[in-house]
Amino acid sequence: ADHERIHMHTPLPMANAVADRARHSHRISEEKLFFIYCEHKIYGPLNHSEIIKKFIRNEITIKIWIKNVKDAEEKGNWCPVNLSADQTEKDNEELQSRFPKLYDYLIPQIRSRVLKQYTKPVDIPEQAAKDETFGSGLARLIGKLFLVIGCIILMAHTVWTVVLAICCVDIPSLCWYEMFATEAEKEKKKRNVLVFWTIFIASLGLLITPLIVVFIVLLDYFQIGLIETATNGWDSSGQIQSWMIAYISWGICSCLFINGAVAGILFDNKSVLNHLYYYLFWILGVDFDFKDKSDIEKFLDDVSAEMCVGFVFPALAAVAPSAIIGFICNFAFEEKFELTCDSDIKNDYLCFGDYGCCDVISSHDIENTYSFIGELTSNILATWAVIRIIGYLMVNVSPEISMFAKRNVYV
Repeated sequence: ADHERIHMHTPLPMANAVADRARHSHRISEEKLFFIYCEHKIYGPLNHSEIIKKFIRNEITIKIWIKNVKDAEEKGNWCPVNLSADQTEKDNEELQSRFPKLYDYLIPQIRSRVLKQYTKPVDIPEQAAKDETFGSGLARLIGKLFLVIGCIILMAHTVWTVVLAICCVDIPSLCWYEMFATEAEKEKKKRNVLVFWTIFIASLGLLITPLIVVFIVLLDYFQIGLIETATNGWDSSGQIQSWMIAYISWGICSCLFINGAVAGILFDNKSVLNHLYYYLFWILGVDFDFKDKSDIEKFLDDVSAEMCVGFVFPALAAVAPSAIIGFICNFAFEEKFELTCDSDIKNDYLCFGDYGCCDVISSHDIENTYSFIGELTSNILATWAVIRIIGYLMVNVSPEISMFAKRNVYV
């Protein structure tokens, strides 16, 4: 019995040592696990090597925040990290003081440019492009058709402002550069300014043309031929209508979106690229995950891609807010009526024997608003669905674009 007691109790110190080592190992592993916040997303938990992998794959930007897993349930405690190769000693002082092991593992390699971010190749094998399926080819054909229609609509609105921009900006500027400018003034930044002002003046057609069209239709300025028939058919009796407001709103939104997109690309404004394109592509239901100017420029060797990213996509996304404005104005301007019937309703003008009577309800009556707002919401959602379908098809105009685009299923 004494031997059994000794045999039973002898392994306990060893078991306690194993448990202590397990707890110590768990504590050490926690110190090496971090959550990463980057561009409205949280990744993790990640260890040191996994953080480096995300950096190399260009899945995180050069400005991130990290938090140790032990602090996950506490608010705050995020540590800023600068992963730029041109960082200074002060940029990561907090990281060095709070997480020295991560600092020693990561920052020296980035500063010495041993670690770099790499982007995916933009081209695909030629044979793979030829061997596309029937469905992919059909989607690409329909996408190109929508691209052509979009370009025609944009040109119809801006053709006269394009001529104005060429005559008033491009030709005088080019002449001045050739005659008076020094070599320093001919640098790329100056050319980007010239391109921006050219596009800005040209895009003013999206603002002015809808106003002119609405003015003509509203006041019956031209009462001849097809225009007379069209304006009479639209009941242009001097009253502004919801489609006119939606049309003007589309022109304003298109002008703002296009100029914002072009400014972000030309001047490498990361705030514009990260926010404007995020919302534009969210409206269209696709995601290219653009992080900086170089991510966009890799697509712009293709003319169709350049037209989509710079002009047609922003104009298509502008349809969504303008449609919302138009439907709301239609709800406010045009009173609608419906019949509600029940056996409990009693009146003297619309009855059907023992089956009961019917009442006429108005969309402007507060107690009846619910049923009409449901129809308004369904119209807005249906329009948004059509925009997303067109956006998804237009992404397929180029095999390279479709390969890098991801379908955004979140609404």
